[in-house]
Amino acid sequence: MLPPSHLSGQAAVACTFFDDIDVGLLIASPDGRIFLINRSLQESLGIRDGGIGDGDAAAMLEAHLAPRVRDGGCIGQVIRTFREGAGSAEAVCHIETPDGEVRVMTFASRIIAAEPFQGCRLLWVNDITGREPFCVQAEERRCRLQAIFDNAPDAVLIVDDAGRCIDANPAASLLLGCARDGLLTRTIFDFLPAGERDAARHRWEMSCAAGKISGEQQIVRSDGSCLRVAWRVALNVLPGQHLGFIRDITARKQTELRLLHLAEIVEASDDAIVGLARDGTVTSWNRAAERIYGYTAGEAIGRPASLLAPPERRDETRSLIDRLAAGEPVEQTETVRLRKDGTTVAVSFAVSPIRDAAGRVTGASATVRDITRQKETERALREREAWFRGIYENAGIGMGIVDRGGHMVDSNPALRNMLGYRADELSGMHFTDFTHPDDQADELALFDELIAEMRERYQMEKRYVARTGYVFWGRVTATLVRDADGHPQHVIRMVEDIHERRQAEAALARRTADLVRLIRQLKEAHAEANLYLDIMTHDIRNANNVSSAYADLLVDVLAGDQWLYARKLRDAIRRSTEILANVDTIRKIHTEAAPLFPVDLDAVIRAEVEGFPGVSVRYDGPAPEVLADGLLPVIFVNLIGNAVKFGGPDVEIAVRVEEAAGTVRVSVEDTGPGVPDDLKEAVFHRFERGRAKGKGEGLGLFICRILAERYGGKIWVDDRACGRPGKGAAFRFTLRKAEDPGDGVLARDEGGVG
Repeated sequence: MLPPSHLSGQAAVACTFFDDIDVGLLIASPDGRIFLINRSLQESLGIRDGGIGDGDAAAMLEAHLAPRVRDGGCIGQVIRTFREGAGSAEAVCHIETPDGEVRVMTFASRIIAAEPFQGCRLLWVNDITGREPFCVQAEERRCRLQAIFDNAPDAVLIVDDAGRCIDANPAASLLLGCARDGLLTRTIFDFLPAGERDAARHRWEMSCAAGKISGEQQIVRSDGSCLRVAWRVALNVLPGQHLGFIRDITARKQTELRLLHLAEIVEASDDAIVGLARDGTVTSWNRAAERIYGYTAGEAIGRPASLLAPPERRDETRSLIDRLAAGEPVEQTETVRLRKDGTTVAVSFAVSPIRDAAGRVTGASATVRDITRQKETERALREREAWFRGIYENAGIGMGIVDRGGHMVDSNPALRNMLGYRADELSGMHFTDFTHPDDQADELALFDELIAEMRERYQMEKRYVARTGYVFWGRVTATLVRDADGHPQHVIRMVEDIHERRQAEAALARRTADLVRLIRQLKEAHAEANLYLDIMTHDIRNANNVSSAYADLLVDVLAGDQWLYARKLRDAIRRSTEILANVDTIRKIHTEAAPLFPVDLDAVIRAEVEGFPGVSVRYDGPAPEVLADGLLPVIFVNLIGNAVKFGGPDVEIAVRVEEAAGTVRVSVEDTGPGVPDDLKEAVFHRFERGRAKGKGEGLGLFICRILAERYGGKIWVDDRACGRPGKGAAFRFTLRKAEDPGDGVLARDEGGVG
């Protein structure tokens, strides 16, 4: 034996033991260097001290073993395991010993898994000369089993009770992505996802007392990739040893997943998907088929597809089945089918034959779509097209279609009648061919912008030239029409004959010019009349002032009938002055358009009440600001003055103010003779007198109405005592509050003071 000098005590004892056995042993380190070689092997190979060279195990075997082999055998595989440092091998060979005798020997190369030589390679050589028949058969059987183990397509592992790998075939190394030597240092649980290892160990411990365990599992290869595998373990094939078989089913699972996905697609499809046998029997039926035909899958599967055909279309179904049996696909076809309830449904279907691996037709797959709505839509489109065609052909305005180059493609009768051309004559003409030369450039610019998609439509008025040379005005509206992809396709032109309208507009323009000239003349006349009126009112007012002063003097100095005549003269002069004031007020209303502004209503009422000393006027106030102007006091002067005028010196007057949402209602009530019902509307008209004939010129209340309406309100008269006109009148008018001018006014029938 040639043991290294550095062996541990345990290894040295083992080496002493190896020297005393009759079996040849060679132990090489993981890097292929000879660790020890016992006396039996040295004698069999004729090795002397120093005969192992530099200690390379593979070189030593090639130098001392290979030349002694007499029948070849598998000794080369054994030597290769030492050279490559991987795998295992066995061989039975005839070996010539150093003394010239030929012996039958078995060779086995393995990795040692136990201490003190763990990871080293062992060559076991056994001389079986004289036991050849039995041993050779046993060895051949073992070699056959080893060959099956090594060449099995599935991964095969031998593990102990703790799940540690004892041996593994090449398929296991390939599947797990780990060399055999590496597998022998790991457990089967190392190839499971980290989160599942503890549970897997527990299940393994619980199952070791049983016979076989199996299942499906995801594993993690050495490179981190994952596989789905099916596994089966035969427990205790030898005491404490278990045989495991692992098969990669990743591709199968992916195929199953794809099939499941396809099945889900079939079930979720809005189209009916029906499987058929060669003879037309229904073999599959999805939910859409149930919805379209009304049959459940249980009712339809196993029955002939002809049950869906109306009686008049049974021949059509038989023809389809014959075509499918011959392997001929059926392209998209529209037909009518029968529902379970006896009603019919319009469908579109296509049928494709299904073939086996040999190409034989085994059935068919039919895809069916309910096209009832589509048919209804097509019918509606045809009706709509006919409707639009009717409008197009019978429209009272000219309509035409031109291409993107501006050439006529189609025209309706109205356009042809306008221009005097036949349809075939207009077709191909450019729209400028019947446009007045002076208008061509303008429309061409607009048309180019339309085609360039700078605008969607344009409209212009231009002159057309008919075939006869007649020139007429038309208004053209051109609209860009796009195709389904949004690209410009053609232009629709609508032409309206506006020749008469243009003539009327020209006449209207002339008439308007005449009216403008007349209005200017009227304004000049009005200004001249105002000048005369200003002169007259100024001179008459001055004359009245003088006359009134003399009349007052006469009233003071005369008596009897002369005094009465003087007083009447004074009253007439005062009425003349009032007439001048009313005329001036009306003129201001019509000539001054001053904006409204907030006016203190309380101050206005109090000021006007003070203007009637000696008259009984009751006003409690206060009153809010209202929208008015400087003429608001005129209303109170007229209403209070009328009450005094018609009620006499003993009349009693009350001014009331009521507020509503955004509105103020003012009432001026008196105890005078009142206003009869038949005059309640008329008193506000010009030159109407409501209470006493011969008093006043009838302009005061007319002015009050104009001012109330000017301020956004209205005025009316009620009985002071409801239903008793003779007990006095109540004149009411409304104004808008200054802070909320948009609100409504009080209704006339909301009642007043009774």
